[in-house]
This record gives sequence, C-alpha cells and structure tokens, in this order.
Amino acid sequence: MRQTILIAPYLLIVIACGPSGPPPPRTGTPEYFNKMALDTFAQGDYMKANDWLAKLSKSESESAVQSRPWRLLLLGGLMQGNRQLADDYETGARANKDRPGQFHKKVSDHRAAAASQAIELVDVYDQFVKESPSGDVKLINPYPPKGSIGRPLIVTRVLMGQMPSDSDVDTLYAQMLQRGVISETANAVGAKGDAAKAQAAFKSSPVSVPRPAFQLAMANLLYDASSIFGMKKRNEAGRQDFVLKRVQKALSEAAMDSKEAKELKTKAEADAKDAAKRK
Repeated sequence: MRQTILIAPYLLIVIACGPSGPPPPRTGTPEYFNKMALDTFAQGDYMKANDWLAKLSKSESESAVQSRPWRLLLLGGLMQGNRQLADDYETGARANKDRPGQFHKKVSDHRAAAASQAIELVDVYDQFVKESPSGDVKLINPYPPKGSIGRPLIVTRVLMGQMPSDSDVDTLYAQMLQRGVISETANAVGAKGDAAKAQAAFKSSPVSVPRPAFQLAMANLLYDASSIFGMKKRNEAGRQDFVLKRVQKALSEAAMDSKEAKELKTKAEADAKDAAKRK
C-alpha cells in the first residue's frame, strides 16, 4: 500500500513533464496543405497528394514555390499513367472484336483525364519558369514510396482484349498512376528506367538537379502531353500547339548535345508544323 502511494505521484510527474511535440499546423495554412500532401504521398495516394499541392499553390507562399518542381513530377506522372492506360485499352479494343465498346469507354475516360492533367501541367510549368527562371532545380519531395517502374501484369490481359474484373481495373489504375510518378521522378534525376538509381539520389534532401537536365526531362514530359492532342488521339490541333510551345521553351534551356535532345527537337518541330496545318 505504501508503494502505491509513493509511485502514483511519480507517475503524475512523468506524465505532466512528458515530451510534447510542436502543435499541428492550423487547418487552411500553407503548412497544413504541405503536411497533408506529404502524408497522402507517403500512403501512395498520389492523386490526393496532387490535390493538396494544388491547394498549397494558391497560397503564393514560399513553400508553394518550393513545391512546384515536385508537383510537376507528380502531375506529370498522373498524366502519363492515364495516357498510357488509354493507349493500352485502345489496343485491347482492337484485339476484342466481339465487345470493343467497354474498352472504348475506358479509352475515352482515361484520355479525357490525361488531357485535363496535361493542360494543368502546362499551367504549373509556366509558374515554375516564371518563379525560378534560372539555377539548379531543387526537389524537396521524398522518393515515391509506393509502386513499381515496371509494367503491371494486368496490362497483359488488357492488351490481349480481356477486360479485367472491376477490382483488377481499380488495381491497374492505381498501379499505372504510381508507375507514372516513379518514372517521371527517375527521369528528372537522370535515371530513366532505373528506379534503384533514382531512389539512391533521394538519400539526401533536397535533391539538386542541374537545370539543363531538368528542362530536358520536362521537354520529354511535355512532348508526351502534347501527343494526347494529336490527330490520332483527341485531334485538338490548337491544344497540341499550345503544349508544344512549352516543349520548345524547355528545350531552349536543355542540354542539346545529346542524341535524345536532338531527336526530340526534330519531332516537336514536325508536330508543330502538322498542328499548324490542322488549325
């Protein structure tokens, strides 16, 4: 009984003097939006992370400016996931002669989502260029924690003209978005197709990327975005030309001594001429 009397006050003192962290950021502040973006990103929900970054960008705070390159990679990855899914379902529609309609619906949905994200990507890129007109690019984001850079196995069935179950369709969608984000993150740090090399680059934060290399990655990303509006896709010449102008801007600051850059410049110029004829 005496022990209980002696220990109880001690416990009260420990509890009262226990460690307490800083208060959580106040709802609606840039710090709150940034924390929510990091939390949802850590969960692998890159769509929600992008939504939180979009809210952060409206604050015109320093953290909004710092997060702009992260959002370019995030938004670009989501766009790539939808763009590639649309192409895969389109292949599936050609393979399924009996019921191509269900595939065409997926093509329409994913291509519309990709088109919307492509236009949003251009807007964010314009903000990035205006706010950070020179110097190396700092990536403040962590390496994407969820997903794989490889193609999901479910895609094989789609390409063969077999529509997956509803649950597999949802799984494929999540996996393709995650793959897109990982791929664009790898591209940005000069590790195209190499997830391990890209992840190693993020061991220290922030990751500093030479501007010419980052702009070449952006030129490739924006070129893929422009293809969504090409004649064989959505056939929107005005929007295709609108995006291609940013490809030219990115290439003007990219390292042009590589075969990749020269080939991209040639393709972009040819597409711009074709879009001008169709306008």
